[in-house]
Amino acid sequence: PPPPPPPPPPTPFFFHAEEGIRDRSPSRGLGDVYKRQQFASSGVSRSVAIDGSDTPLSSMRQAIARVTVRSKTESPHYYVTHEVNMGAAMNFRSQLNEALDDGSRVSVNDMVLKAVATSLVKYPKWNSSFDGDKLVGHSEINLGVAIALDEGLIVPAVMGIQNMSLVEISQAVRDLGSRARGEGGTLTQDELTKGTFGTSNLGMFGTDTFAAIIVPPNAGIIAVGAVKEKPIVDNGNVVVGQTMNATISAD
Repeated sequence: PPPPPPPPPPTPFFFHAEEGIRDRSPSRGLGDVYKRQQFASSGVSRSVAIDGSDTPLSSMRQAIARVTVRSKTESPHYYVTHEVNMGAAMNFRSQLNEALDDGSRVSVNDMVLKAVATSLVKYPKWNSSFDGDKLVGHSEINLGVAIALDEGLIVPAVMGIQNMSLVEISQAVRDLGSRARGEGGTLTQDELTKGTFGTSNLGMFGTDTFAAIIVPPNAGIIAVGAVKEKPIVDNGNVVVGQTMNATISAD
């Protein structure tokens, strides 16, 4: 038999300076659209001014810098990412929020915290800290929750979270966030310094996957992204599912 024909050469980019369009299609009908003024010569020379002034760091940001440098220096991070099927969890959340009659709502992050707390009960060595020749165990799970403030990022802990229901966790996290922002009180020293494991969530910004820095002396931190719809295989059928990526940064 004759040899198979060679594969077609890659379709080149077509770029139209007048229209500001670049595409791969032979018809030149689709592609990335750019603003015409970014490419067309205006005939006028102009300079772009950029603010190059220094930015003084607050005492909080200086402390954050010291902690993160210490973490990356002293704790050899490794990372594992897993895609979580969130279909059943999202259905449960919807049903639970409909049943709650006190105006409270359970968030996806609340369910993540509950799942992490349950896992730490099952695998308590993750709820420990490295100290030279031993792992220091903790009888309480104080789960850190990353909170972004104008002054910087803090990770206060929900103390004794292993004893809380999902609704109680939701209420505790809202209270923690309010006090972190100076509303209704202040955070305690224990909440700021005695976390035993950490969590961070960028799902509200549409982030798919990221890795967080461990808060010393914790053994790890879980970073979760957004819950998004995507095709998944269910019993041999391709259906629309809801998934979330979770990445553990571990010491």
